[in-house]
Amino acid sequence: MLRIEFFVIGKTKEKWIQAGIDKYLKRLKPYANLSYKELPDISAGKRKESKIIQAISSRDILILLDEKGLDFTSVEGANWLEKVAHHCSGKLVFAVGSAYGFSQEEYNRADYKLSLSKMTFTHEMIRVFFVEQLYRMLSIQKGTPYHHV
Repeated sequence: MLRIEFFVIGKTKEKWIQAGIDKYLKRLKPYANLSYKELPDISAGKRKESKIIQAISSRDILILLDEKGLDFTSVEGANWLEKVAHHCSGKLVFAVGSAYGFSQEEYNRADYKLSLSKMTFTHEMIRVFFVEQLYRMLSIQKGTPYHHV
């Protein structure tokens, strides 16, 4: 089973966003062994060491959700994710930064940057958007009817 960690910087304050995250984390259980972790919110410039980098191994693939990253349709994303997962000997680690973004150390360690939109969203909203898209991509891979073409 696919092993995925999803790190977010800061707590999710909006209850409706947390409800959406919980909904898709539950739906993802048959598709992946997924861990969701909220890390302390400290400005990227003030962090001495990255909690994200400390929590991963050299075998893990780090994918930062970043507005300057790769952008795909959901089907293209599903195909990309399948290829990346095939070459991963550790875990796939996705991360959402804080309102201050990522540190240079995190950008340097990242294997990929992935954009969910050319538009800018709050760092809390992107959490629910991402878990929905992850569910969509994995359901496309499995051929379930969630994604309508």
